[in-house]
Amino acid sequence: MMESGFLIDSVSGIGRNSLKWYSLLLSAGWTLVFVVLSFWGAADIQENTREMATAEARAHFFKDNAFRLWGTDHGRIYVPVSETTQPDPYLKHIPDRDLTTPSGVQLTLINPASMIRQMKEHYGDLYGVPGRVTSLNPLRPENRPDAWEKQALARFDQGKEEAFEFTEIDGEPYLRLMRPLKVHKGCLLCHPGQGWRVGGNGGAVGVALPMGGYLEMENASIQREIAAYACVWLLGLFGLLMGYRQLAARQQAQLMAVAALTDSEARKAAIVKSALDCIVSVDAQGRVLEFNPAAERTFGYRREQMVSRDMAELLIPEESRDAHWAGIQRQLDGKTATILGERIEVTALHAAGHTFPVELTVTRENVGGEPVFTAFLRDITAARAMEEQLSYQATHDALTGLINRREFERRMNRVMDEGGGSTVCSIWT
Repeated sequence: MMESGFLIDSVSGIGRNSLKWYSLLLSAGWTLVFVVLSFWGAADIQENTREMATAEARAHFFKDNAFRLWGTDHGRIYVPVSETTQPDPYLKHIPDRDLTTPSGVQLTLINPASMIRQMKEHYGDLYGVPGRVTSLNPLRPENRPDAWEKQALARFDQGKEEAFEFTEIDGEPYLRLMRPLKVHKGCLLCHPGQGWRVGGNGGAVGVALPMGGYLEMENASIQREIAAYACVWLLGLFGLLMGYRQLAARQQAQLMAVAALTDSEARKAAIVKSALDCIVSVDAQGRVLEFNPAAERTFGYRREQMVSRDMAELLIPEESRDAHWAGIQRQLDGKTATILGERIEVTALHAAGHTFPVELTVTRENVGGEPVFTAFLRDITAARAMEEQLSYQATHDALTGLINRREFERRMNRVMDEGGGSTVCSIWT
């Protein structure tokens, strides 16, 4: 029993540790899924932010480009000279740069780039983000390209159609986007000596889109998504914890049941081995399942000779076997007539071949859904002999061996009851 308890405790410890490790592995896997989903969700939001910012930057470029093309296609556009619009020194090579109307209004030529600059200066809140014109040979010195713009212009000469970069300008986040400007015939009016040709690249327009607002929305979206994932993660961990507790409780209950069953089986085995009466268990086919030491002594067979053998062939006389099988079949068929629990006397067969009387009680139980019949037997040979001896002594005289007076009178009364008074008289006479 001590070894059995130690084994159960060892199995219990191994089971609890395995369940704990499985729970920890599931928790780690669930956490890894949460982390992967969080990174994936954040990356998806960041990608959406970049796509929206790039779309807006392209919209600003196309707006500026459409305005420039409109101005270029009109050839010459004149505006009144004012404090905000003075004759452009970079256009002095153009004949009729300045005109005076018949009414005396002074007009000056203005190119699309100047128009866009004025819109930015005076209507920036409405116009949005303006583009910056640059080229490797700019008309205005302030339009010289920086290092990144030079690289983009070089790529445009190689056939690229767009360049963009997420970067910082003066410590603030920006999206810089550039696209090449195609030379139209009207462009040559302001840029006659720069070596441009119609259809070629005449520099590029760069748009610097502030990313502060986009990044704020991006961070807010990421925080909301991570918070949602965290709620699901916590719910999952809570579910795993509850599942672990239930499984641990169930496992503990099972281990206790196994321990109780083990103790019960050990007690049963001890009882079976130490029982003075014979205990023989058979299945529905009559095969021996249990054969205790008392049965070995009574029937002359060893346990290993009996287990899995047909009990009827070894322990029941041939003339009683049909009745034995009929009784088992009635039990299997559920018939009401039964000897279960009743104490009866039958004849048994010894291994040596002789028969002897036994007192028998049969019980039935289901093991694993299958019926098992257990017979409790006792050899009553000595009891029968003692009974016969007592009966003889009660009816015969110990000295002469003849029937005694009491037995004589009992027999006389029986004869009188059966044959009438005349017979009694003849006996007495």
